[in-house]
Amino acid sequence: MTTVNRIVAVLKESCPLAKPDDREAFAKCQTALFADEEFGRLFAARVTWGGAREGVPVWQSPNTRFDSTLFRSLYLPLFMFDGQYTLSHEAPTSWTLLKLHVAFRNGLDAAEFPYPFWHDAKKWDAYQTANELVLRIDPVTAKVWNLQRNTNPAIATIFVNPVASPAFDGKWTWSDQEKKFQPSVTLYQGMFGSANPYAVAMSESYKDFALSLRDKSCTSCHNPANPQHMKPLVLLQTPAHAAGEIKSLIAAVEDNKMPLSEWGLTDPLADDEKQNFLAKAKAFQQAAERAFAWERAQHGDTP
Repeated sequence: MTTVNRIVAVLKESCPLAKPDDREAFAKCQTALFADEEFGRLFAARVTWGGAREGVPVWQSPNTRFDSTLFRSLYLPLFMFDGQYTLSHEAPTSWTLLKLHVAFRNGLDAAEFPYPFWHDAKKWDAYQTANELVLRIDPVTAKVWNLQRNTNPAIATIFVNPVASPAFDGKWTWSDQEKKFQPSVTLYQGMFGSANPYAVAMSESYKDFALSLRDKSCTSCHNPANPQHMKPLVLLQTPAHAAGEIKSLIAAVEDNKMPLSEWGLTDPLADDEKQNFLAKAKAFQQAAERAFAWERAQHGDTP
């Protein structure tokens, strides 16, 4: 089965059209895409994601970089698929363009989105009116490396009814009434099994690491608002986002390439600060790797 056929088959079966607030359908889709390692191998280790802009090449468009496991676990399940698609090739490259008909689950609870898309009303509208996902597939590796959401006026049959965006209070993460970390999906809730012995350690080690991120102002830049206009944007504001970037973050700090000053120049940490930061980062990395390895083993896939 080709990459295209496999992608279409999995998404149509695991994430079919449903009501935008159908949480059972969402959970089924999310679990399936997280657990299906064969499906995961159709994606590059890291993918970029953003909104399509007419006439603007993908390399000039705003994109966010994601670990592909994170993307197919937290972002891709937010869309529903009817199995319809078109194929083309993008000039002057030989990339395959797979354009899938989709609908967005705009009726979910706030905690089921990986971050508040409604921090920007235009972004929220771009998500809920998106009816097409464009996947770019490398002809050499046969892997997806870029995805874009798009509103295609020629596809009018699977639009969801727009809803007003929730109020944004400026917080990318928050605690609910039971003092539980939110968005809960960024702790892989519902995807990590309840017996996973490392899930709690991953959550706890992130709390310590997050304090260091805030102390060094890392999340003032690495957040969805992208105040520094990074291309691509790298996110660190939740456990899931940080887990996807922790290896490259550690390498950048070890090589004194991060953090950056307010002028965008490298501003290496003092030795004692650096060692303390790296110790917390590596503790989080170890806990996250163990949690993911345990889950892969349960699904019969080796780390």
